[in-house]
Amino acid sequence: MKTIRYFYLFFILCFFTSTINSQIYLEEDFENKFPGGWEELYVSNGDSWGFKDGGREIVGENYPASSYEGSLNAIFSYMEERITKLVTPSIDLSEAVKAELQFAHAMFPYGDEKDELLIYYKAHPDSSWKLLEHYSKETSK
Repeated sequence: MKTIRYFYLFFILCFFTSTINSQIYLEEDFENKFPGGWEELYVSNGDSWGFKDGGREIVGENYPASSYEGSLNAIFSYMEERITKLVTPSIDLSEAVKAELQFAHAMFPYGDEKDELLIYYKAHPDSSWKLLEHYSKETSK
């Protein structure tokens, strides 16, 4: 079975919470398309991320039907395996008590094909990427 990669990132929010206060370190809704300071890292057969309302069209329907919030999603949707990392600007979390990453994503089946979303992080710009989470199950519509 071939692995297919469709990634839909609707909203990225990185923050920490504490009993005293909370601070948002990064918030992005992709309404202005490619955010300033973000970059694409082409890993394997790399191609660019796109931005649109909704997701990939499958049999005349968009999956998902619309963006999570606002009017645009960041979308990475190709029939063949391609890997391009969408990288945020560096975030200083040294003062964070409990850092938390929240985002919405959608992954839908297409025949026997399978979506995957891998979330990586670096502790320092010179360090290697470390896998934080691997998503491989389809999401609900």
